[in-house]
Amino acid sequence: MSSAIHPPPSKPQSQPHPPRSRQRLILGVLVFAQLLIWLDGTILSTAFETLSDPVTGLGATPGQLQ
Repeated sequence: MSSAIHPPPSKPQSQPHPPRSRQRLILGVLVFAQLLIWLDGTILSTAFETLSDPVTGLGATPGQLQ
């Protein structure tokens, strides 16, 4: 029977953190993307209300708005 010598398990190499400027850039991109999503929802909400208003809008039904 042969006995193999196994080295002790090494600690996993942790990924170094990206530089602070890159972290701020990533945060800025994510905040900007969230702002665009919020703005898009606001615009669509206003447009749907206007389209569905029977007096000043087109009087669209919920089925037509989809």
